[in-house]
Amino acid sequence: MDKIKYNFSLNQKNQQNFFIFGTALAVVFFLLSLWHRWIHIDDAWLGEQVYWLIHDGHVRSELFHGFMGHEEKLFVWHKLYIWQGALISKLFGFNIYYLKSLSLAYLGLIIFTFRKIFNFYKLEGYLWHLGLLLLFTSCWVFELGFTFRPDLAVTSFGLLSFYCLKIAKEEGARFALLAGILAGLATASHLNGILMIGSGIVLLIWRKDFRGTLIFAASAGLLSLFYLHDIHSLAELHTFWLQFKNDPSINREFSGPLHYLWKLIDEQRRYLHSPMEIAYTLLLTVLVLPNAKLLFKKDSELVIYVLTLCLLLALISHGKTSKYLIYAQPFFFLAILISWPKRIPLWKVPFILICLGTATYLNIKTYILPNRDEIASFEQLASILPENTKIVAPLDFIFNQIERFEQIQGIQVYEFFVLEGRMKQDAPSFFSMAAKFNRDYIVLNAAAMTFFEIKEKNYPPYEFLKREHHLGYSIFINTLSASNSSDTNKP
Repeated sequence: MDKIKYNFSLNQKNQQNFFIFGTALAVVFFLLSLWHRWIHIDDAWLGEQVYWLIHDGHVRSELFHGFMGHEEKLFVWHKLYIWQGALISKLFGFNIYYLKSLSLAYLGLIIFTFRKIFNFYKLEGYLWHLGLLLLFTSCWVFELGFTFRPDLAVTSFGLLSFYCLKIAKEEGARFALLAGILAGLATASHLNGILMIGSGIVLLIWRKDFRGTLIFAASAGLLSLFYLHDIHSLAELHTFWLQFKNDPSINREFSGPLHYLWKLIDEQRRYLHSPMEIAYTLLLTVLVLPNAKLLFKKDSELVIYVLTLCLLLALISHGKTSKYLIYAQPFFFLAILISWPKRIPLWKVPFILICLGTATYLNIKTYILPNRDEIASFEQLASILPENTKIVAPLDFIFNQIERFEQIQGIQVYEFFVLEGRMKQDAPSFFSMAAKFNRDYIVLNAAAMTFFEIKEKNYPPYEFLKREHHLGYSIFINTLSASNSSDTNKP
């Protein structure tokens, strides 16, 4: 019976051929997804912060004008990452694709570090292609690999920190110091980097390296203080705290004594949110769990680090967005490689193909097929509107247009006003609030029209001007606005 089971398996040579072919295909799809990649909401959200940091010397936001003093100064932002974006924009100009490319650089750093860790574990050479296949079929790599968000920066620094912690076991305290510095840089890039600090501390305690624990924690803590570099007074510290605790994504969290227990129970949503997440969760379950004992025996520190990372992610991070799984994903992949059998039973092959095939199909559907030249569309739309006016528009309208208009206020801020209770979620309230901000023109997409139940009709003082069907936007004009009443060049 054992002989029969052994024969119905895929040997290393066949596995390698499959992994190489799959990786090549996945990389081609990833590269195709970069062409005219649609603009992510965070590209605009964080990109505007880069623009004002360059021009005003501090971060603020006109997109969120009227919300918690964001138009004056913003204290809650991804400090190190935005500074890197500002450097890129200073050198090459404020451009959406230059900003997006920063994440590509961090993806390269992740691959480089993963290779160093792969060599550290002395894994079979053919498994490197499996690691790349898993990486380039990941929906989070597709999304975040070309989005101006700091998640890949956090992952890069976290992976490097883990690598240094492994070396520190043999090489001593200087690598514990370096690991702490890298974890601190992760936190300075995004406050979720604290997950890397917590995981590193637990790993060192598990190792019973208490001196290393102190060195790691001290260096990580000191580097993390960079996050407070723009706070120069108690008043600004107070404003920072107000902006932090009133952030809509945080303010909607559950509260009360059972808060953290509920967050643990509810964590399954992060792993089972949609077919994208389910495919990888099932793959991880089938490939790792049956070999959990073997994995723990081979490297208990990796297991402790990953479990701590996942636990802290459940307890500390706000919301249940699956994109934060990118922090743990390289470690998941490493666990798969370490516990991978030399011969894989044939019954697992269709399952693996289905999971990876589902992920690839969804990546094509989500990150390739919808792509179009949005910048060109914005240029057409902007040519309809008079320059130096105050407008309400989708957040991504800022690219190539931020200097054309006096102010661009994002539609998203009106959704925040609804959450705050400052206005109702209906059309009259929306236009009444826009009038209070003296907005000359309002440009709405289908999502905003649906959210506020807006029809293509007049809402005094705003009149429906026109709908650009080929662009998908409806335009309203403020008839009482001084700039419009005197403008003879109305569209």
